[in-house]
Amino acid sequence: MKFEVLQEQLSKGLGLVSKAVATRPQLPVLANVLIEAKADGLVLSATDLELGIVTRIPAKVLETGVVSVPSRMMVDFVNSLKPGKVECELSKETLIVKAGGYKGRVQTISAEEFPSLPVPSTEVMAKIEGAKFQEAVTATLHSAAKDALRPVLTGVLLSYSGSGKLKMVATDGFRLAIKSLAVEGEGWEKPALVPSRAIAEAMKLSSEGDVGVVIYPETSQIVFQVGESIVVSQLLSGNYPEYQRIVPKEYGGVVDVAREDLLSALKAVHIFARDNSNVVKWVVTESGIELSAETPERGEAKAEVAGKLEGDGVEISINAKFALDFLLASKAESVSFSSTDALSPGGFREVGEKDYLYVVMPINA
Repeated sequence: MKFEVLQEQLSKGLGLVSKAVATRPQLPVLANVLIEAKADGLVLSATDLELGIVTRIPAKVLETGVVSVPSRMMVDFVNSLKPGKVECELSKETLIVKAGGYKGRVQTISAEEFPSLPVPSTEVMAKIEGAKFQEAVTATLHSAAKDALRPVLTGVLLSYSGSGKLKMVATDGFRLAIKSLAVEGEGWEKPALVPSRAIAEAMKLSSEGDVGVVIYPETSQIVFQVGESIVVSQLLSGNYPEYQRIVPKEYGGVVDVAREDLLSALKAVHIFARDNSNVVKWVVTESGIELSAETPERGEAKAEVAGKLEGDGVEISINAKFALDFLLASKAESVSFSSTDALSPGGFREVGEKDYLYVVMPINA
């Protein structure tokens, strides 16, 4: 195997796939990156058996071949090189890397031990505009659970039956985010529960183009494809909560406010709630929203946000961090907050946007 490649291209490709390298590998080869030198360029791959990333980069291949190299050493050495041509050649079980006055000899592991991964395909079940995919993930991913006490809650549910609308859902049991977006394609029969990590890596790719989605039911895998790169992941198994049950059918009152005003006020009041489980009290009146928080023996704060109310006012306590997640993810000028009473869920929407709903459970305080 022998090839020449630009340091900038090799560094970018290795940086991308190394996100899937196992931190505590079950097998030594899982700490490696697979390098395939093909007639039309290099294919780089990495996997920890749950997540895999594959990308193709341009290169001048003088001799085809395949080998796996330690990810961390290869990434760090290539990043230390100056921009320009890098020459790589396999000599027995060593990959020789040369650039300018630099030369590295990297010990390899046989490619035969490396797990097989899907390759980029032109056949996809759904095609999503990159910017829309990024927007939807930003709106929902923060609501997935961070711990693994209930594994199904650590994923994001993707439902698409070919109706032209993909529904993305995430919940940790205390809040719920639902975002629908336009897509093309035939879709898949059953909802797919995708690990948050895979969704996050796919979102990073989405800034470079449209996202193609393929699901393989026989292996319980999902593939996100953007250009010459793919993210492949095992789907999560288990029964997802019947989230529709906690979505209120109607609210007693709805208040519209400027998002930036509410964000600034909540940030200020949250300072006084951080030592008290992030509890902030919301009092909704005809003039808007009054936020307040206190920490015994430490202090208290209040802030008023002007708004327009339709329906009845309400007093409710919610976790300020949950509300901040919604406000920080949104780009809307105006948002609405809805609730019926202190024991009912609070709902957030972007004014004029029907395809996004964020629900927060109340705190009995």
